[in-house]
Amino acid sequence: MKINCLHCGHAFGVDDSYCDYEGLLKCPTCAGLLEARIQDGMVRSVRPGSFAAPPAEPAPAPATQAQALSPASVQAQVQAATQEIREVQAVAQQAIQPTQSGEPTAPQPIDPEPADQAQLSEGPGVG
Repeated sequence: MKINCLHCGHAFGVDDSYCDYEGLLKCPTCAGLLEARIQDGMVRSVRPGSFAAPPAEPAPAPATQAQALSPASVQAQVQAATQEIREVQAVAQQAIQPTQSGEPTAPQPIDPEPADQAQLSEGPGVG
């Protein structure tokens, strides 16, 4: 069986294993792709082929602003944000409360673990 390449015109042979075949063939001369349909050893159709993926399903329509921002969802988001702000304000207020002397409390450094302290005083690799 011979097929003429639609890209370069070269006639190339296809063996008998393709007697019932539908799919892509590659021209041995120009490497052009052909979509071929062969039935009962007879070439029924040949057209230019490609490896292009089948068309994807269309994406769903984006939600309208009215759907995305219902009054109930907006109110819930505002309440959650307000609560979070109040919690942060309370923590910040506690951090700057003045002591009995009237001075604000300063943040306290975190002491290293005793094992880490010993290693620091001896230096790395000693011990």
